[in-house]
Amino acid sequence: MRLRTKLYGRLCLGFASGITLAILVYGCHSQTSVTVPVSDSTPPTVTMTVHFGRSGALQQIQLNDQSSPPSVVHLHVGDEVVVFASGSDPDGGLKDIEIDPDITTSWKVGSDTASQSNGLRVPVDNPSNAQVGGSTSVERSVSYTYDIPDPRTQLPAGATDFRIEGRIHATASNFHGGSTPTREFQFTYP
Repeated sequence: MRLRTKLYGRLCLGFASGITLAILVYGCHSQTSVTVPVSDSTPPTVTMTVHFGRSGALQQIQLNDQSSPPSVVHLHVGDEVVVFASGSDPDGGLKDIEIDPDITTSWKVGSDTASQSNGLRVPVDNPSNAQVGGSTSVERSVSYTYDIPDPRTQLPAGATDFRIEGRIHATASNFHGGSTPTREFQFTYP
């Protein structure tokens, strides 16, 4: 029995022996790899889905390079931010997908203000090192989770005015310098 698939957004329909199967998937493509070409003038596509809030009651925002970012989201102790990013470049292959979280924590002790920034990049576990003529994947994905900490357990004695500000975006890159970032997801606590 041969299974044929056709992609309709995120719904992949399979037809086998007259029976239609509907499978909800993140990506359903018949092409999973491609040969890295000598040149690639089209940039990759990128999507970042952010789930935020308390476990069991998470809200969701989906961002790409064209979407309008939401206003700043206000989070609470115990809330989590779970980010999934995926990129695709069907004609030239995707070299890398990264999530860039820039999260700054600040507080006061007396009249002094202190802050700590943990700007870092979360690259896909194995970015492709394929060369021109080599085979590589057309899609890659990566995820990142951040939990809003309880300031009572994170700060020195006497600290007040605990604040967290976060900005997160994702970037997909191909083999010839083309890259596409998403719009930023921004959050604060309190």
